[in-house]
Amino acid sequence: KQWYQRRVRVKNTEPCNSFNSLGSDHRAVLSTVKLSLRKNKSLPRVKRYDFSKLKSDQDLQIKYAVEVKNKYSALESEEILDSGESSATTKYGKLVEAVKSANERL
Repeated sequence: KQWYQRRVRVKNTEPCNSFNSLGSDHRAVLSTVKLSLRKNKSLPRVKRYDFSKLKSDQDLQIKYAVEVKNKYSALESEEILDSGESSATTKYGKLVEAVKSANERL
């Protein structure tokens, strides 16, 4: 289901006097509108990984843990060499990056 953003702008509105012969106290109105439909931006899809093999295969668990540790230590040492300090936020970012890298490799 797609959702659209709707923007309606009324440009000009004027009564029509040519319908007076209908015998009603209502008046017909002529309006000029500008209608703009915009599709909402969709968020990028998050890639899902199948961890069922990782739960059951002991050898794969060891390989995965080694891969994450190696990648994290490489990123951590790179961070220390570059800036000399690291905060909890940067450490967490490096851990997420290491997990993503290990997921793609295995």
